[in-house]
Amino acid sequence: MSGLHEAVRRVAVKYGSESAHPTHDRFETGWAEIDAALQGGLNVASVHEWYGAASAADGRKWSAPIGILAYLARQAWRKNPSAYCAWVGRTCLPYPCALENDLLSRMAFVAVHDAASRLWAIDAALRCAAVAVVVADGSQFPMSATRKLQLLAQTNRKPVLLARPPWECDALSAAQSRWLVSLKTEKCPWPRWIVELQRCKGLPMTFEKRWCVEWQRVTGRIHLSTALAGDAGQAQTTSRAVERSA
Repeated sequence: MSGLHEAVRRVAVKYGSESAHPTHDRFETGWAEIDAALQGGLNVASVHEWYGAASAADGRKWSAPIGILAYLARQAWRKNPSAYCAWVGRTCLPYPCALENDLLSRMAFVAVHDAASRLWAIDAALRCAAVAVVVADGSQFPMSATRKLQLLAQTNRKPVLLARPPWECDALSAAQSRWLVSLKTEKCPWPRWIVELQRCKGLPMTFEKRWCVEWQRVTGRIHLSTALAGDAGQAQTTSRAVERSA
């Protein structure tokens, strides 16, 4: 742990004078309808939780929505491209094809597993002047941990994107927004996901809260799809049923 602390300190010293905190309150997702519903995008100085899907074979195994997180991390990072994007936790480490070349050169990976080490690493990254956005495995984080991260995000003006398993979607949390992600299962030549907004503090939930997004091979990015997102509620019910039977 001391080696990680020293590495973070060296990066902060080297790049601290070049890096600056984001100057805007929100960063756009790039999905026009979602940005409009969020009144401009996701809050910069906040924690945003993204719940992945449970394994059909084993209700206690889950997949982090890495493609979605990698896309959003780049959207946030673009506000401060001289800084780094920090990835914390083995469960949510990205695969190279999910990242664009410009972001690949500004990545920092912390491959820790247990909740206490992950919380410490996120804390250190948020305090580091060379880090613009943090993506992390937030599984098994209690209310006290999310409250601490929310305060750090507000103080340091940086977004935190937490990946969490679906059976924790009812857990108490201080996160500013909570999203459920499920993979569209019908045959399609490219991946599609349903993203469903479960909660967004300070925003009246009087709009459509479920959208379909898809990865496009030509651009290599994730775009809002015109496909109907009719099975998101079913996906959430299924994941909770799996949990109860496990």
